[in-house]
Amino acid sequence: MQGTLTVDVNPDGMHTLDVPESFATDGSFTVELRNHGESTHVYLNLDSTLSEIAQLDATNYYIESGESVSITIPMSVTVPQEGQLTVATAYGSEKRLVRIDAQPASPSNTAVNVDSSLASTRTQRTNGGSSAPVVHGQPRGVQASIQQTLPAVVFGVIAISLAFSSIAVDGGSRVVLGLLALVAGAIVMAQLSE
Repeated sequence: MQGTLTVDVNPDGMHTLDVPESFATDGSFTVELRNHGESTHVYLNLDSTLSEIAQLDATNYYIESGESVSITIPMSVTVPQEGQLTVATAYGSEKRLVRIDAQPASPSNTAVNVDSSLASTRTQRTNGGSSAPVVHGQPRGVQASIQQTLPAVVFGVIAISLAFSSIAVDGGSRVVLGLLALVAGAIVMAQLSE
């Protein structure tokens, strides 16, 4: 049901419009403004009902003589809606209302985007008997866990190394700082082992 709503601008002289009375769609659609006369501005506006499910990037379109301009109106329809699209020229003195009948897309028309990484994903049984997705030979939970804990492990190793080097050097304050770093590293390592 998606398609193009054609608006003829200046078909019978300056500031004339020829638009259909109604238009049906089941999602995003295109408004094609075809200018048959002198260059002019055309204004588009969605009523409050359509504004909830659709959006216009702009409302004012300048169309050169003999040119056509296509405007895509993204629309997300989950329940049937009916609203009006206003098409105007001559600073709003010449305008037409188009009844827009928006229906939800039928299931056969809905597209599903599939990420290419699904091709390399397979399920693997874990010890508990449940299935877990596996990417490149490792369950996703393990891979994510490693990525999250790696910075903490590096920090813990650095803290413990600093602690031992501080203890090895004489000096009261260095010993205290070394012991604090050692305790901090131990706490981090204990948290990681849980």
